[in-house]
Amino acid sequence: MDPSNRIYRLNDREDAFVIVDLEKPQYVYNSTDLSTAFFRALITRRDGIYPLAYLLRPQFFFLS
Repeated sequence: MDPSNRIYRLNDREDAFVIVDLEKPQYVYNSTDLSTAFFRALITRRDGIYPLAYLLRPQFFFLS
């Protein structure tokens, strides 16, 4: 796993998480040096977000 990836929970029920890739700070125009965040994945067990049938045959690939 990439050390720049972080897992964040989306709520207190701990049933949905996102994996976020935090890039090193960069200067953008006149702003301060802020990290850039890329959302790499959503992990959930809630049927309302992704039904079980979709999770058994997902239509995406994880690339490393």
